[in-house]
Amino acid sequence: MINLSFSGIWFFGLSGAGKTYASTISKKSMPGSFTIDGDEVRKWISSDLTYTKEDREVQIRRILGLARIALSNGYHPIISSVYMTREIARKAALEKIALVEIIRPLEEIRKIRPLYTEGTNVVGVNFLSDSIDGMKISNKGDDKFQTEIKNVIANLRSQDES
Repeated sequence: MINLSFSGIWFFGLSGAGKTYASTISKKSMPGSFTIDGDEVRKWISSDLTYTKEDREVQIRRILGLARIALSNGYHPIISSVYMTREIARKAALEKIALVEIIRPLEEIRKIRPLYTEGTNVVGVNFLSDSIDGMKISNKGDDKFQTEIKNVIANLRSQDES
C-alpha cells in the first residue's frame, strides 16, 4: 500500500454526473483502495431509508461510518454519493478524505436520468446539497472528464510529496 497524506476521496454530485465512473478510474490509480458506492450502501444497508432530505443525511452518515471502518483497516476509501452536507464534509476532512464535487449540466443529466423530470425528493431539483468548499470537476460527457479525474489523483499525490 502507498503512503498518502490523504486517506481517501469522496465524489459527490447529481445522479448521472459520473461519480461511479470517477470511482472506477480512481481505484485503478490507488493501490489499497476500497469503493463505497452510495447506491450499494442504499441497497444493502440503508434499504430502510427513503429519499427525503432527512433520510439522505442519515445515508451519508452511514457512508462516513463505513469509510471510517475501511480507514481503520488500512484501506483508502473511494466514496460516491449524491448528497453532501457541510457537517459530513467537515468530518470527512478530519479523516483526510478529499472531497470532489462532480458537476454535470442538469439539462444533460435529464437526457439519461428520467427521475429529474418525473421524481420527487430529487437532489438538485427539490433540494440542493450544501455548498461545499473543495475540488470541483466538470463532466461534459467527453474524454476530458477522465483526464480531470486523473489530474485530481495526481494533484492529491503531489500534495503528499511536498
